[in-house]
Amino acid sequence: AREARRQAEIKTRVLDFTDDLFRRMDPELHPNARQTSPLQVLKQSAASIGTRFADDPAAERAVRISIGNTLQGMGGFAESIEHLNRALAIEASPGDPWETTRIEANLITATWRIGKLDEALRNVQKLRAQAVAAIAAGTPARDNQGKDVLLALDALQANVLQQLGDSS
Repeated sequence: AREARRQAEIKTRVLDFTDDLFRRMDPELHPNARQTSPLQVLKQSAASIGTRFADDPAAERAVRISIGNTLQGMGGFAESIEHLNRALAIEASPGDPWETTRIEANLITATWRIGKLDEALRNVQKLRAQAVAAIAAGTPARDNQGKDVLLALDALQANVLQQLGDSS
């Protein structure tokens, strides 16, 4: 029950941050909002994460994961790396044993998308081997998370290998 309350508190802080981010795009509240791209607003908001969440590392981790993933969705692969690396540096909550693996996979995706193909391939092969070992060791998972992560890593590896083949 205590962990559930803590997770709810983290989600509330993440939603508050997201709400503030969207408000920065409201022209009624911010006259220059129409001249600012959503990517710029996201980057500006992300600059405050360290101070805003200095008292709550778990919430900072969750926000950095969200920002890193959102930046990737907007094509900001290089920018996402900083946030995902900083999220990894913060100790994971005990609730999701596959969260760190998913963050690492997103980092590999960013590395691949910015053209560091050899590094991406090395890292995806290493992470895939770790995931296989975790599944074999019986790492707990909800709803086949381990298998889903493994499938995503297989697809990522195939994409990197294809691009390596196309570039040679």
